[in-house]
Amino acid sequence: MDDHTYEPRPGRVVPPAPNAVEVDPVYQLQTNLVATAYEICVGLDAYRDQYGAFPDSLTVEDDGRVSATDATLSAVVPAYVRISYVPNAPDGTAYLTVADTESGMAMSCVQSGEEGWITNS
Repeated sequence: MDDHTYEPRPGRVVPPAPNAVEVDPVYQLQTNLVATAYEICVGLDAYRDQYGAFPDSLTVEDDGRVSATDATLSAVVPAYVRISYVPNAPDGTAYLTVADTESGMAMSCVQSGEEGWITNS
């Protein structure tokens, strides 16, 4: 098994997340994490364009929508996913991690300057 393969526990079904394509069940969780991280990063870029900076924090609402103090991002986080967000790290970058609460599989993104978000899973 490579680093990007996840074998769901027996009986666990991971359906496609919003905006994620349906793939082989072995890869569905990874695909969902990638799609969720991408949607959040797009929302963060739109937020920065509108407000001039990234939000100080993100909250996942009861319905799964991601929100900041001034706005709701278009991203929806599946119930089994947790997010970690650091908008202003000491090195000037922003970090976002989207992880499965059961397995720990995660997708991380880093944003530095105007380069855009880069995955480093």
